[in-house]
Amino acid sequence: MTLTRLKRLLALGAAAAGVAGAVAALAAAALVVVHAGTGADPTDAFTPTELIPEPLRGRVTWLEDAPDLDRPMEPTTRTALEAAWLHAAAEREAHSPVSMTTPAHELAVDFYALDGQIVGLTAETVVTAEVGGRPVVVRETYEAVIILTDGRWRIDKLHRIGAILTES
Repeated sequence: MTLTRLKRLLALGAAAAGVAGAVAALAAAALVVVHAGTGADPTDAFTPTELIPEPLRGRVTWLEDAPDLDRPMEPTTRTALEAAWLHAAAEREAHSPVSMTTPAHELAVDFYALDGQIVGLTAETVVTAEVGGRPVVVRETYEAVIILTDGRWRIDKLHRIGAILTES
């Protein structure tokens, strides 16, 4: 075999290897595109959670809103506010030095901003606790400013107006 013929065979082999490599790269790119385009079924990948868990439902009663609100509050906003309020109450119960539960909350909207991001409300909360081995019931009144931040309602200001203590 001559040197020229050997060079031609090597060049042909290198060209074939290059074509095979290019075809393999295109096939890999095609598989990536196909795999990226097909995802999990949302019903399999996403499990929706309830805004208000079942044990906490029914603890909030909405009283009549202030008559001078600039806009009515949407039902979904009311539900989200209720969930935020109940979450805050659960955190308070979890970090309280005494054993307590908050079975009832009465909320009334005093202010609702036109852009829907600030709410002022008055809340009456009934707290049952055990103090010194005796069960007590405290009816507390709060004024709260709640702000919508990053899609979540957060209590920004909370002012306790008063409390009435009774032994049960």
